[in-house]
Amino acid sequence: RNLILTGIATIPTLGVTGIATAETLQVGNLGLNVTGVSTLTTLGVTGLGTFEKLTVGTGVTLQEHGGVSIAGITTVGGNLGVNGDVTITNPSPQIFLVDSDENPDYELGNVGGAFRIRDTTNSANRLVVNTDGHVDVTGNLDVGAGIDVTGAVNVSTNLDVDGATTLDGLTVAEPAAFSDNVT
Repeated sequence: RNLILTGIATIPTLGVTGIATAETLQVGNLGLNVTGVSTLTTLGVTGLGTFEKLTVGTGVTLQEHGGVSIAGITTVGGNLGVNGDVTITNPSPQIFLVDSDENPDYELGNVGGAFRIRDTTNSANRLVVNTDGHVDVTGNLDVGAGIDVTGAVNVSTNLDVDGATTLDGLTVAEPAAFSDNVT
């Protein structure tokens, strides 16, 4: 009923029912067929390995359909290529863009339903698309190809216009100062 081997043993076919414990198990060209649940501290596979479902430690499962389920933090060395969509589901999903050489670093996030680009180095939101659709831009907004505005324009400080400007229906509600002749 018990088989105890010390050293190296060559067994053409070994069938085990129940529990088998081996410090080292080396399998030749015919392969290792396991049916049921097996716990292996170390499994090295050279060549083709076919698994219906393989759970590695806690949190990583190779699924029978070819997918991988990962619970927890995953670190990828090098580039990560994705062919298809990437969906991040979380109450406040975020992607961090950390430049290892320079600052600032950024976070792209959906926080409270608002899309934001945040400068994490300086703790400042640089662009926020709010839930009602309006966009907040902190800092200067440089537009290279012109800007078209449909609707009212509210200027809370000075309006400085360089070059010729055509104003249709200009209404000035406060005293105004002009540096040149107004015609």
